[in-house]
Amino acid sequence: MGENVFVPALLTGNAVLYKPSEVATLTGLAIADLLHEAGVPKPIFIPVVGAGLTGAALLEQPIDGVFFTGSYATGQKIAVAAAPKLIRTHLELGGKDLAYVPASPGAAVATLAWGPPCPWLGLVRFFTPEPGI
Repeated sequence: MGENVFVPALLTGNAVLYKPSEVATLTGLAIADLLHEAGVPKPIFIPVVGAGLTGAALLEQPIDGVFFTGSYATGQKIAVAAAPKLIRTHLELGGKDLAYVPASPGAAVATLAWGPPCPWLGLVRFFTPEPGI
């Protein structure tokens, strides 16, 4: 979803071109609508929808940074396109929805009850302090 990147960017006075995944376009547009309803000006948070060619076209624009969460293959393409510009580039690649589960049963229940940072995603991997917990 990218809120871990675009919210801090907005809070520090930056404009954001937001390209959600082509398989989550409606979610991306809904996020933009909510931000606009909350008072973020439309020229400051701009959703851009499309697939890989759209993302590639965005990288050709005079941008100050690119932040991407997704596949290794796409991340490599982004890194190659961004490198000559020497712009801030953050790539979070190949992740699976995960949660850290503390050793304490009570803390584990509390952690999982609150859910991962994006509670609408299903957890796939669990990290524990000891094997077999």
